[in-house]
Amino acid sequence: PKKRNGGLRLDTAAALRAGGDSGALLDARAPARSLLLRAVRHEGPRMPPKRQRSREQIDLLSRWVARGAPWPEDG
Repeated sequence: PKKRNGGLRLDTAAALRAGGDSGALLDARAPARSLLLRAVRHEGPRMPPKRQRSREQIDLLSRWVARGAPWPEDG
């Protein structure tokens, strides 16, 4: 929580949903436009910078975003 790049925190559901300086990371209505998914697909800022995610990993992440990004603490 003390080190934030771009005002972004990923350690709680509320912080994840709030996003950072570039805006919200997630868009459940249009997952393909989510900054998080664009980053892991390397369509903008690269995340992580040196490793491409598999199609299966990206599909799983997309489905999670479409479901509203449920977090363990959400129940």
